[in-house]
Amino acid sequence: MTDQPALPWDDPAPYQAHSATSRAAASWADASGLSLTARGRVLRLLMDTRAALTDEEMQDELGMNASTQRPRRVELTRAGLVVPDGEARTRAGRRAVCWRVADQ
Repeated sequence: MTDQPALPWDDPAPYQAHSATSRAAASWADASGLSLTARGRVLRLLMDTRAALTDEEMQDELGMNASTQRPRRVELTRAGLVVPDGEARTRAGRRAVCWRVADQ
C-alpha cells in the first residue's frame, strides 16, 4: 500500500438503536479505535486498487469479516468518499455492486 496521510474521523461508530449489544460494540470500537482503523483500511484498499471492488472482494483482500467491512464501506459512501462503479459476480454467482474511490 502507498504511504498516505492519516484520515480524520471524528464521528462515532454507528450502531443499531434497538440493540444494546450493537450500542456496546460501537462504544468499544470508538474507545479502542477499531472502527477508525477498519474504515481507513477499507478506504486505503480502494485508493490503492485500480479496479472497483465488490464488498466480497474487499473482505477477501483485507481478511475482514463482512459485518465489519460492509458498515465501514457504507460510512465511506455516505461521506461521499466511495461511489458505485458497475457490477461483478460473487463466488455464489450473484450480481454485486462494485465500489471505487470518488473522483477528487
